[in-house]
Amino acid sequence: MEQIKEAAYLSAPKSAVYRRIMNIFFKEYEKMKFYLYKEDIYNEIKKISEFDDYSMEDLKTDLDALVEWNNLSAIQDTKKVYTISEYKNREFRYSMSERAVILERAAVMIDNLHLETGNLSTNYILRIQDSLEQIKRISEHEENVDKINELWKILQEDFKKLNQNYQDYLRDFYIQKPEFYGEIMEFISYKQKFVSILKNFVRELQTNSRRLEKTIENIKEKMENKILFLIIKAEIENQEMNLNKIFLTPEELKENVEENIKGKWESLKNWFFSSEERKSECRQVLDITGEIIRKILQDAFFLTQKQSWGINKKEEYKKILKMFSECEDIKEAHKLSAHVFGIQNIRHYVTEISKGTESIEESLYDEKCGEYKLESHNRVYKPKLEKSGFENRDDIKEKFRLEYKEKLEENKKMIKKYLSRGKLDISKIEGEVSSDFRKFILNMISAANLSENKISTTEYGQKYKIVQLEERFVLKCEDGNLEMPKFIFEFLGE
Repeated sequence: MEQIKEAAYLSAPKSAVYRRIMNIFFKEYEKMKFYLYKEDIYNEIKKISEFDDYSMEDLKTDLDALVEWNNLSAIQDTKKVYTISEYKNREFRYSMSERAVILERAAVMIDNLHLETGNLSTNYILRIQDSLEQIKRISEHEENVDKINELWKILQEDFKKLNQNYQDYLRDFYIQKPEFYGEIMEFISYKQKFVSILKNFVRELQTNSRRLEKTIENIKEKMENKILFLIIKAEIENQEMNLNKIFLTPEELKENVEENIKGKWESLKNWFFSSEERKSECRQVLDITGEIIRKILQDAFFLTQKQSWGINKKEEYKKILKMFSECEDIKEAHKLSAHVFGIQNIRHYVTEISKGTESIEESLYDEKCGEYKLESHNRVYKPKLEKSGFENRDDIKEKFRLEYKEKLEENKKMIKKYLSRGKLDISKIEGEVSSDFRKFILNMISAANLSENKISTTEYGQKYKIVQLEERFVLKCEDGNLEMPKFIFEFLGE
């Protein structure tokens, strides 16, 4: 990707000065005044107190820098030239480039971001639904491509605003700001209003989104099989005079337009319809809003508690004890306890202690008390280890040694049985061999292949050499058959 040269003025050492100049150009641009002389710029910038020492020469230097970065275009004004000396002085009119207009507009939006407010209205959903129904009606009676394309653009604009509005509105709630809680009492007083707005939004979103889901479901087939192609056709025709078409073949233009429009339709569907892989955007908005409501209520609780920290705790405890003493029975005491202590500071531990019953009719207080030992999470702490002596395992070792010796003798006898003139051809072995003997043979092959001369020693100390042939055969074993290359084992002495 190419470097955006026009953005240099935003981070240059004199960015404050450059931004003032570009802001003057942008304000005049919005008034449809596209060309400015340096005298006009100078008069405007001198109105700012921090530019009291700013000279015309300074302005000319800064304008040249902005021209160099392609933020401004300098056009020599011949109308104001009356003499050769005036011509040589090169009077210019300055105008903003297209990229500079876009950059400055974005910079102004960023500067005023704190003033932007979102809207939790679901009217855009109703507007989208109305546009889809109109598109369906028009397509059923006539193929008014221009009208369908106009409704499609309105629909997309409403869909864009729907996304932006809820994101901007929920952002301030979702991202906790310290200054938001600066005035505790003000927050608590407006808590109910905020919660009410969010709950109404959730209710309306649930209702309206279901209606729109049905509308999309009814028009989906016709939209994807006919209407989208009419919209694509209209969009291609609208771009006949587009300068970008110079750099695209008709096939490339059609592909880009088709991908763009079909992608927008898929985004609209995914906003309201969930799949196995992902939740719909609508469902995520509902989840986030529910989380924000819980967060506001919890924050209000904490703030109320913070306000009451200065109360005399002794008198408060006396009052609570009196309330417990006046309880008629244990059930009333449990209810009072739940109210007084709440659930904010309760810690739940997951243990492997089995419950006495899984019946929902049984109360928690009818369960027998269990004991669970909590271990320290301190990094310095080390649990005490119980000391134990060494266990004599000589008997077990002797048992394993005898079993190994017995198997080794059996494998040795098996080799001697099929040994002919100091050579063993394993393809000549008749019947099934044990799994242990198969492993023994494969270990011999692996050990010999590790050496360059293909020579190794058996586990009982006899040297051998292997020769691999191109032929293959099947070694029958008690636990299955093994297809392998044919090997000849040449034993080099006892």
